[in-house]
Amino acid sequence: EIYSIKNISSDCAVAVKYENEDKYYICRNAYYKPETLGQFINDLDLKNTLDFDAVYGSQKKKGESSDIEYYDWDKEKVWELLFSNTEAKAVKDYDSLNFEMAVDISINIKLLGYENISLSVSRDGYITTNILDTGKAFYIGKAASEKFINYLQNEYKTKVLETYDYSEPNYTSDSKS
Repeated sequence: EIYSIKNISSDCAVAVKYENEDKYYICRNAYYKPETLGQFINDLDLKNTLDFDAVYGSQKKKGESSDIEYYDWDKEKVWELLFSNTEAKAVKDYDSLNFEMAVDISINIKLLGYENISLSVSRDGYITTNILDTGKAFYIGKAASEKFINYLQNEYKTKVLETYDYSEPNYTSDSKS
């Protein structure tokens, strides 16, 4: 038997119950392609099902790059800054684009069996995610993504996770020509 999931569009996912079993299984539609961010939010009831976990980024100081984690950030502010443009169009050919991600947010949608999946923000104005198992991107605008990135950088403390030194090594040669 196939059942709808409360407040989730059947275009996105359904619950299946097999004969002689008491358990329900989630069947997700990896080929679901929303037209707008608003449709995506509504079809998955993201306002009620999406949990933000951790926010990661990078910083450069004194020639070194570091992976960082932001902490004690306001989830409502994140929601407001990233999801307020419900008219943001979905990218049609996700795989043909090369996104330079500035911030990665670990998210959960436990109702659909997702834990620690990605919602990312690029400097060039996109949010991307792999909700429903395939890549999706929405163009929220460069100003909106920069506002979000600046908000994190200016308002919240960070913890350095790893530091990288990308300077060129000094090579010396002992061989004589």
